[in-house]
Amino acid sequence: ALGTGISLCTNTFKLTSRNSTVVTVNVTSATTYRDGAVTAPSFSNVAVGSHVAVVGTDTSNTVAATSVLIGSFGGHHFGNGAGPTA
Repeated sequence: ALGTGISLCTNTFKLTSRNSTVVTVNVTSATTYRDGAVTAPSFSNVAVGSHVAVVGTDTSNTVAATSVLIGSFGGHHFGNGAGPTA
């Protein structure tokens, strides 16, 4: 899921995707975070208005997140801006 954070609760947040779909994202202690502006990002770095990309299992617009990337959509600069490694 890719979108902008619209609300936050304990271990969950909601985002609005580019097509205006509201997606619920559930995180656990195993969820990893990437944010190029933060040395050790965590759930606390997700904020209303944050641009986020979420990797995980999507079931009816609810994602069990394995990874959350916090950053900018412009130029796809999520995490540290590096692409995936092989």
